[in-house]
Amino acid sequence: MKYCFTLLICLLASIVYAQGSLKHAPFFDDFDNNQHGWYEFDEKEATGKIEKGQLFFSHHRTTGSWSLWNTVKINETKNFSIEAKIRFLGGFTKHGYGIIWGANDLENKYFFIVTSLGFYTIRKVEAGKIKDIKPWTPNVYINQGNSENTFTIKKAGNSMLFYINQELLFVSDNYPFLGDKIGFTLAHNMKIAVDYLKVTQ
Repeated sequence: MKYCFTLLICLLASIVYAQGSLKHAPFFDDFDNNQHGWYEFDEKEATGKIEKGQLFFSHHRTTGSWSLWNTVKINETKNFSIEAKIRFLGGFTKHGYGIIWGANDLENKYFFIVTSLGFYTIRKVEAGKIKDIKPWTPNVYINQGNSENTFTIKKAGNSMLFYINQELLFVSDNYPFLGDKIGFTLAHNMKIAVDYLKVTQ
């Protein structure tokens, strides 16, 4: 499938900027300032900055993906929720943007992403190998175009529940974390603005 091939190419050419100090759930950031120490940068290939109450994140290359994350410790034995509101600001429409969680590095992570054309996928990457938790699927609840979407991931008992705009998209088995990093990812030639990130437990 075209989307699958595209994501594979992106993963093989990914770059990440991470912030290292450990935080604990509950965690909330509305980006009114940089109190949680997100890495801010302005480079030819990508930019990330906190401004006017949002985290602006853009990727300027024509291949690959870019990720930006923070370290938030969650007790996996208990239920939890990860939520972020993200606006697509433009760029290539057939590539995904969204949340990374349970990540250790680029080759060990989970991601839940959507496209501005109304598709979503949920994937696990372990030791660089990609496993579909949910393959690319269209859904009417995804706001298309240059719109906001609220992503929510919940652990409830032995299940993981994935929501977009408070609508349940998919339920899977619980997957153990590969690390403590949570953040955002986007494919090439894309721009997003993150309104908030919330982790509850």
